[in-house]
Amino acid sequence: MERIPRPPYPHRIFIRPRADILKEATAAYFDDLDFFGQWIEECCETGPRLTCRTASLFDSWKTFPERSSEPAGSTKTFSANLSKREFMPGRTKYARQFSGISIKKPDEWQDAYDR
Repeated sequence: MERIPRPPYPHRIFIRPRADILKEATAAYFDDLDFFGQWIEECCETGPRLTCRTASLFDSWKTFPERSSEPAGSTKTFSANLSKREFMPGRTKYARQFSGISIKKPDEWQDAYDR
């Protein structure tokens, strides 16, 4: 009877995961850490005709990451994050604002804070 050769170091065999599975898992992991995206989804409405003052948006945002002991950051980084997500910054005679986003009514987003 012929013996089947064994690898010299069986504990060093590494099975490489498929690239698509790894990419999906990585994307899911980072989506869970995207507090800014979660805040937009749970507490804001988006649409082409919506506008909201930057200060109002930031007031809503700054309490959201505190639930997870994450820093809210400054208004400058907040505005940069909104701009990255393609909301248009603007200015009126009295205040700065963003187009394409507004805060939901308190009764609509309050359950997001109660979780």
